[in-house]
Formats: sequence, structure tokens, C-alpha cells
Amino acid sequence: MKNIKFIVSLFLLGLFVFSCREDHTEPVYNGESYVHFNEGVVKSEFVQIGTASKDVVISYGTIKPVVGSHQVKLVVDPVKSTAVAGTDYEIINGTDEITNGEVAGTFTIRMKEPAVPGVTKTLVLKLESSTISTAVFDNEFTLNWKLQCLINNFLGTGTFNYAGWFNGTGQHMIEEVPGQPNTLRIIDFPTIGTNFVFTYDEAGLVSFEPQDTGEFHPTYNQNIMLRMSQSNFANHGNSTIDMCARKLNLRVNYYVSAGSFGNQPETFTGF
Repeated sequence: MKNIKFIVSLFLLGLFVFSCREDHTEPVYNGESYVHFNEGVVKSEFVQIGTASKDVVISYGTIKPVVGSHQVKLVVDPVKSTAVAGTDYEIINGTDEITNGEVAGTFTIRMKEPAVPGVTKTLVLKLESSTISTAVFDNEFTLNWKLQCLINNFLGTGTFNYAGWFNGTGQHMIEEVPGQPNTLRIIDFPTIGTNFVFTYDEAGLVSFEPQDTGEFHPTYNQNIMLRMSQSNFANHGNSTIDMCARKLNLRVNYYVSAGSFGNQPETFTGF
């Protein structure tokens, strides 16, 4: 009898849970679709020297699938933009059609190769549609780009003028490290017989591992070491490389076991 009552109780409990699930409904958004940029609102690009141009795809979307067909336009804000149509960019497709059930679309912009190194072109864009309202968020997109020179442009003859904290002034050769992508070395720096090795990325940021300078400090009875700029010292900042300007700006922290000599500037300029 107890077993029968137990089975009946489980059955009734199951019916109760099932009926609760059946009655429960998730909240559903029934508002407008609202169009907006859906893959971030800022994009920074480079156009490689000698390539003339580079195409970039800009994506947009809606909060929910649209009903029917709608035309969405990409509109340039001429006040906030520094890039000039025809000279700096070309809109390959500035009008897109999003159809029934879709939630996203794309535009294509051709960024032209900047004539002046170091100058950033800026294009501020907005979305416009006569049938879909624009969302109050992600409704403005900023596209930035500048000229990207190659490592051969930076190296030139390989000879660079030096000015800095460790050695004052001089000249040094800079060359690629064979078999190591995005890696360079400064010959006989900081001291003769030592080569300073560093890496760089597409954005021009330089990084390096702690290294021995080869300079013996008699007070501490050890060689002076170097490392990247340390945030707990004055003059903290990033080390950078400008391929077009042929300039390497290092921010180096020299140290021994007893302490640091601080963050020091070391600059190499090609000629």
C-alpha cells in the first residue's frame, strides 16, 4: 500500500511540474527592430605603403529580425570626419537591403593610401533608414587609418643616429634577427659586444625581455641589467617604432639587485 501511495504521489508531482512549465512563458520583445552598428563603434586600420588602398567591411544589425524589406544607408558626418571623399576614401557600397527575417548587413569602404606618413585619417559614420528607427546606442562609427611602412623602409641602410641616457650620442646598426619574425637587434648597444634585442607589433609598440647591458658596476659588483619601463618610476611610457619616420623611441629601465636607475629615454633615428 505504501508503495502504491508513493508511486501515485510521484505521478501527481510530475503533473504539477509539467503544468507549471507549460504555463510559464519567457518575456518576448515586441518593440521596433532598431538599427545599430553591431561589431564595435571604433576601428583602427593601416594601409600598407605601395598598395594604393585597402577595403574594410563595416557591419550593422537590428535588435530583432525585421519584417519585410528595408533599405539602410551609411552616412558620413562631414563635421567630425577629416578624411575627404575621393581623395582619402571611397564608399564601395553605402546602401544595403535587409530583408524579412534578417538581423544584420554590411557596407564596404575603400581606404586610400595616405600620402603623408604619420597622419591619421578619420571617417565618422552613421546609419540612416526611412523604415527602421536608429537605436540610441552604437549609432556612430569611427574609422581611423594611417600609412603602414614596411621593415625595409625603417631599416634603410641600417645605420641610425643614437641619442640617449646610457651612452650619450653615437651611431649604431639595426638589423633583423634571422628566423625570428618582427624581431630586431641593435648592434653593440648598450655596450660593444652586446646586441639589444626587441620585438614590435603592427601598431608600432615595442617590447623586450630583461637583458644584460654588459656594463659592470663596481659599487654593486655586478653588471647593470635593463628591462621595459616600470610603472612605479617617473617617465613611465611605451617604447615605440615608427617605420615611416625611421625612428625608434625606447623607454628603458636600468637596474641592479640593489635598485633601479629609473626609466630612461634611448632614441635611434635613421639617416
